[in-house]
Amino acid sequence: MTSDYDGPGSVTAHGGRWRARLPREYDRRSVGVFDTVREAAQAIADELARLAALPRQDKSLAAVGERWLDAREASGHYRGVKAERSRWALYVADDVLGALPVHAIEPRDVRQWLTRLRGADGAALAGQTLQNALTLVRGALRAALEDDLVRENAAELVRLPKGSRAREDAGWTWLRLPEIASLLRACDSLQRSAFTVAIYGGLRAGELWGLRAEDVDQEAGVLRVCRSYDGPTKAGHVREVPLLTPMRRELAAWLKSPERGYARQGHVWPGRDGGVLSKTYQARIHDALSRAGIERRVRLHDLRHTCASHLVAGSWAPELLQRPLRLEEVRVWLGHSEISVTQRYAHLGSDAVRSLVCVPPARDTKAKNVALPARIERAANGLGTAPTRPVSPQEEGNFDPLCPTRVPPLVQHLGAVARAARDAVLEQRADVWHRVADLVDAALAVEAGAVPLDAELARRLRGAG
Repeated sequence: MTSDYDGPGSVTAHGGRWRARLPREYDRRSVGVFDTVREAAQAIADELARLAALPRQDKSLAAVGERWLDAREASGHYRGVKAERSRWALYVADDVLGALPVHAIEPRDVRQWLTRLRGADGAALAGQTLQNALTLVRGALRAALEDDLVRENAAELVRLPKGSRAREDAGWTWLRLPEIASLLRACDSLQRSAFTVAIYGGLRAGELWGLRAEDVDQEAGVLRVCRSYDGPTKAGHVREVPLLTPMRRELAAWLKSPERGYARQGHVWPGRDGGVLSKTYQARIHDALSRAGIERRVRLHDLRHTCASHLVAGSWAPELLQRPLRLEEVRVWLGHSEISVTQRYAHLGSDAVRSLVCVPPARDTKAKNVALPARIERAANGLGTAPTRPVSPQEEGNFDPLCPTRVPPLVQHLGAVARAARDAVLEQRADVWHRVADLVDAALAVEAGAVPLDAELARRLRGAG
């Protein structure tokens, strides 16, 4: 069945009715299915009239992007709009891509735009700079999609050109467990409380300095991250962060300390005038790192990376957390806007899983029962790679000298006891120290062969922390 329609666009048969489509310049977008050709033709004419009534500049990507940035700024829920405007003007507004009508933009246009981008000196842009520009275009086209100006986001599936992508972990570092302990021991009261919250809570610098005493809920065991230093959080959302034991202890002591001084608006770490600290304030972290003997370049923001890394790797399980967190859980914890931001830590989770597995030698065809180590980061706990005494027949099945990550079960348990004793001394917790001392006596009795290492004692030794 054919129609005698000869106007702009097309009218084609569709299940006994007639589908109306706009001309090619509007990407042949459908405007509906109608009972008669006349109704379909009228729908095309009405839609073309509506589109023609829009000012020409309102259809361009540059104009759509400006309106999108205006809306973001007016909402008050987004930080960094000023920087986004600067980036938009520099890389999008004056480019050919910015002049294109949004309905005509295709993925190839976005890819060609990425290859054209250059810095002020004509040099190729860094991968992160390209990614930031692409994120802006995606956001503007997403707004156009919500306003029914386009049928799909042409930039959504576009990826950076090959060779321009920076490493996922480029530009950041994180502290290992011994480094965390060394840093916190080298801090003064303000640094120790602030760095502890940054490390175990994963707060951004602005969120640290924007934190108020009312946001610390010791009873509920959560820290409510409601704001940054000068407005909302980066993602514009309020989130709750669990108060892990080190955070709870340090915040309780700091909020009662006279060193905190006068807080005009209740800030946990107020400035000298009682107001909020600057976003760029680093709390003299480099001095503390130097005292701790850590020579690597570590920024305050890297303490947030430290938190994410240990959450994924499971370094704090089972002492502070029941298990390693999944990436989606870490995304919620840190307040990342998208899971893609959190995925930079995915390799740490893979490393942690691999470290729990000891592959038997190729020459050995018999299956072995491999006991998982008590902790993932064994090297940080001072455990050796070989037994310190002859291996008993009972332990022989759980130890392979060709697998350097395996140690006898008793050595693993003694490592857990030693860490618990160290923590008890540092925290001045007499009750824990007496309990640990009893476990040490039991472990020595096992070592001397006076008592067997039964399942119940092994369980107590593993749970010493």
